[in-house]
Amino acid sequence: GVIATAKHYAFNDQETNRMSVNSYIDERTAWELYYPPFEAAVQAGLGAVMCAYNRANGKFSCENPEMLRQDLKQKMGFS
Repeated sequence: GVIATAKHYAFNDQETNRMSVNSYIDERTAWELYYPPFEAAVQAGLGAVMCAYNRANGKFSCENPEMLRQDLKQKMGFS
């Protein structure tokens, strides 16, 4: 089968040093600039989200409970 996947969640705006960069993003910037494409994908019924390689606000994207549980699941409604 095929599954729609949005990537790279989130704040991944460069390829150079993407494994070590730490992006500091405030909540307003996140919701106005970075989250809208992911929110639209969630509303369209995507089946998976791939985390970015970078750190976001000091935590790796795949280990960031604020980004994953709070923003992606609770606020955007991804399940």
